Amino acid sequence: MRFYQEQHRHTCGIDLHGRNLYLHVLDEQGDIRLHRKLRCDPELFLRTIAPYRDDLVVGAECNSLSDSAPHPSPEKTGLYGEPAHLE
Repeated sequence: MRFYQEQHRHTCGIDLHGRNLYLHVLDEQGDIRLHRKLRCDPELFLRTIAPYRDDLVVGAECNSLSDSAPHPSPEKTGLYGEPAHLE
């Protein structure tokens, strides 16, 4: 991330597709803590990352949004350097 440079205990990468997502969580040493394919379900995602949420940064890759899909504002997603907070 270009502007956000804080360090965290866990890093989560998500490859988001239309019906599934691939979730990968690494610890500070770069060791894999979680690697899983999930259906796209926000509640399932939150339950799956629950053990790591105390100090977690999440990055996502997605190319399946169409131009007609609603896009969240950068202020809400943390894309401009401020971390988004999962509630």
